[in-house]
Amino acid sequence: MRKYIDRESKWPTGLCGRLACGIRYAYGAYVISNFRNVKGRTRTRVEAHLQVDNPIELAIMYSALVALLPSHQGLLPSWLLFISTVSLFNSVQNYTTLSLTRRVYAAQPAQTTPLSARTFGTWTAITSVVRLYAAYHITNPQVYQLALWSYVVALAHFMSEWLIFKTARLGAGLTGPLVVATMSLSWMVSQWEFYIGGA
Repeated sequence: MRKYIDRESKWPTGLCGRLACGIRYAYGAYVISNFRNVKGRTRTRVEAHLQVDNPIELAIMYSALVALLPSHQGLLPSWLLFISTVSLFNSVQNYTTLSLTRRVYAAQPAQTTPLSARTFGTWTAITSVVRLYAAYHITNPQVYQLALWSYVVALAHFMSEWLIFKTARLGAGLTGPLVVATMSLSWMVSQWEFYIGGA
C-alpha cells in the first residue's frame, strides 16, 4: 500500500493514509522516503509493511495460528489438513478451467469435458471435507475409515484411468495424485493403531 503526501503535511490524507497510519500504530512499521515528482515538488512516499517487531505480538499471532491447527499428536492430522486445503483449491480449479485437469488425463484430453471436470471438482470437494473432518477428529474410527477409503477410491480411480481406460498417462499431471494417494493411504494404514487403537 502506498500513499503520497506533501512534505509539509503531518499525516497522510485519505483512506489509504489512515490505513498506513493504522498499520504503523498497530505494528510500528512503515517506510517513509522523499522524492521529487514530475513538477519538481518534493513528495513523501509512505509504504506500509506488515511486520511485527514486538515479540509479544508475534507470540500472540503465532498462538492464534497454532490454535487453528489440529491438536492431535503426530504429523498425520496436519498432513490431512494440508491435503484437504489443496484439494479445495483443486476443486475450484475444476470449475474454472479444463487445462490442469487435462494434464492429468493427458492420454485422451478430449474426453475431459466441462461436465466431467465439474463432476470431478464436486467429488474432490466432498473428499476434501471428509479429510478435513479426519484432520480434526482423527481418533474417531468412523471418520478415520472414511478418510482412508477416500484415498482408496482416489488411488483406484487414477490407476484405472491410467492402466485400464488409458485416458491418463504417467507424467507431471498424474504423478502428483498417485504419490499423494499412495503415501496418504500407506501412512493412514500404518498409523491406525496409534490413532484408533483397538477400536
